[in-house]
Amino acid sequence: MRHNALYEISHKDGFENIVRMVDRSYLGRNPITGPLIRQFPPLKSLRMIANFDEDIELNGLGYASHEFLKTLQFGLSSEGAILPELKAQGSPLIVISTHQGLIEPIYISALLEREDSYIIAGMENHRYGGNLTKHLLPVRPSKFAGEKRSVLYGPQMTTEEIQKMNEESLQTASERVASGSMLTIFPWGGRGEETGEWYTGLGRIIYNIPLNQRGKTRILPIYFSGHDRASLKELIQELLLYGKPKQERNVLARIGAAPFLDELVESYDDPHAIINSIRVFFLNQFSPKI
Repeated sequence: MRHNALYEISHKDGFENIVRMVDRSYLGRNPITGPLIRQFPPLKSLRMIANFDEDIELNGLGYASHEFLKTLQFGLSSEGAILPELKAQGSPLIVISTHQGLIEPIYISALLEREDSYIIAGMENHRYGGNLTKHLLPVRPSKFAGEKRSVLYGPQMTTEEIQKMNEESLQTASERVASGSMLTIFPWGGRGEETGEWYTGLGRIIYNIPLNQRGKTRILPIYFSGHDRASLKELIQELLLYGKPKQERNVLARIGAAPFLDELVESYDDPHAIINSIRVFFLNQFSPKI
């Protein structure tokens, strides 16, 4: 029962609810114990996330992402140019990127600085806060159906529930791009397997974009280096032990060309063929770096 209550608290608006609950508790309001509790490293880390989510509401996703990367002591650097029109609100854009976890969607948000930005993301990321959630379209692999998930990874779901959620998010993604928004998707998921098979979601999103919008939609590939699963694990350990990063980290984003979909996809009849065309394009952009 305690687990379920904590899940509800963290998922209603995000981790900021846990921070708020502690602040409002008897020990949190006590002038002696309150300051001590607020210095507890895991709670300091949750407060850092809560501040990020609040900053999104006050200053927008792009600015908040810049500031959050500074807080996490990640250096911003990129190789390659981003066309000015790609940053323009109302310009349909699909960003495809490698993904080791956590940093890449924040980095992309800071790099493009678009408020009409949406991200295909694991549903567990909604715990980061209600303002960030407005930019997320939740998905989950069907292999997790029936599993009892922890407070960090969300509720237990049936295969049918997962499929319904995924279909709704992919359809919404197509509609957002068709209306001129920016969509970020990680075709390998969070596996970090740059040369492995892609999930089919990207192909289905493009397949469902109306014909008259496909020629107006650009696709932007980004390849990240200097950040891997080991460095992410190290960062999480620092946040849990100290409540803040203990060292600076530098991540390089390699920016590829941004052609229109019609320049890459010969036939839109098959989502798998769409995926194959874009995958070849992505790998050719960054070979031999992959």
